[in-house]
Amino acid sequence: MLKHLYSKELSTDSIKTIEECYTKSGKIKISYKDEIVDKVVKNGEIHSLQTKKLNIKNPFLIFATGIKPNIAPFRETLKCNKGIFNELK
Repeated sequence: MLKHLYSKELSTDSIKTIEECYTKSGKIKISYKDEIVDKVVKNGEIHSLQTKKLNIKNPFLIFATGIKPNIAPFRETLKCNKGIFNELK
């Protein structure tokens, strides 16, 4: 089964190369088929995220455009426009 975090036009080898570039330092982890289930926000800053698979302390978040962007947990904390964060409230 192909993972469609990237364009469907990319070959499997291209996707593997891109992923290796992101993850080789160990600082970035890609979690497929995961979902944010809880968060801790203090003074407008996200301190931790709990997903179905991971607990992430002091996260640096990147939300990708997708068919169903899951931004609902952050609508009260961060201002967003069509699923894209554009500035803090």
